[in-house]
Amino acid sequence: LDSLLNATRTNNTTAESKINEILKNSSLELDGKATLLLARSRLKMLHEKTRLLTGTDEDTALLSLFDSIRSDDKNYQSNTENGRQKYLTLIVDKLVEIESLAPLLIDLPIHAELNLMGFDNENSTNGSIFNYDQINATLEVDLTDMRHLPSFELESIAHFYGVPGLHTLASAHDRFEIQSLQRLRDYDNGWAAYINTNLDRIPLYQHPIKVLERTYFELFFVSMAIVDYSINIQNQNNSEAIKFLTENSPYPPFRIERSLALAHQYPGQYFGQFVGLLEFEALRQQAEKSLQGNFDMIDFHNHIVELGPLQFVELRGQMERWIDSKL
Repeated sequence: LDSLLNATRTNNTTAESKINEILKNSSLELDGKATLLLARSRLKMLHEKTRLLTGTDEDTALLSLFDSIRSDDKNYQSNTENGRQKYLTLIVDKLVEIESLAPLLIDLPIHAELNLMGFDNENSTNGSIFNYDQINATLEVDLTDMRHLPSFELESIAHFYGVPGLHTLASAHDRFEIQSLQRLRDYDNGWAAYINTNLDRIPLYQHPIKVLERTYFELFFVSMAIVDYSINIQNQNNSEAIKFLTENSPYPPFRIERSLALAHQYPGQYFGQFVGLLEFEALRQQAEKSLQGNFDMIDFHNHIVELGPLQFVELRGQMERWIDSKL
């Protein structure tokens, strides 16, 4: 683990500049500490939601619940070719299911079919467990060790990387000119995170098990946003970061370690995702408040995707003009 983390560590000056660039692109006038406070507040809310959905009382440490989930073999496919194939089949099933429900969220044509490909560590391009290849419209999954891939995240993965997440954005890019040439991680990943965390509004997604599984996914990426900032700006050491992630999410150990290594290698990746989530939620709240009974969520989502990947300062101006036109 130490060699993995040391090999991917970025120097503090570079990390700070990347995270500051994300904050500079924000329209919410956030600084790092304010964003960190928002992330911790959201994490606390997610803890309460987890307790409610699992019936865990206040006197029981959530770590006990998370450890039981981590150690339950039912949450993983076997480390065999059959297990790997079954996992890919389950993702395909989720993608097909979601495609039929997508019009409840967004109603735009998808111009490219999403491909799915398994790979192993030797063929990994960036150390990620999951990678969306925008050029080839392919979701790549590291199947080296199935203990990295808990089944409770399958639906969230399908939404995040498929429809209406990253694949939807990438598929729309051929309608753009300048925008299609840029990839803004806080925009792209923020959009995918926003979609995942706001599915509770749709009745078909309100089953308690589905809500709980998405809560586990959100627990992890909010925790990673906090750690991303803490290790790259506040010099938090790796053992403290691993302890924090273990106590605040049910994800397996090596998945935590790989994600931590990525936070060292690509500073701001998880932090920017959280900032993007806040941006899209703030835009929706502004539109809902202004339009009230005339607010249409599908129309709102369509317009955001049609605008393409913009800096958030510019996106906010565009969305304000869209609200004015509706009024």
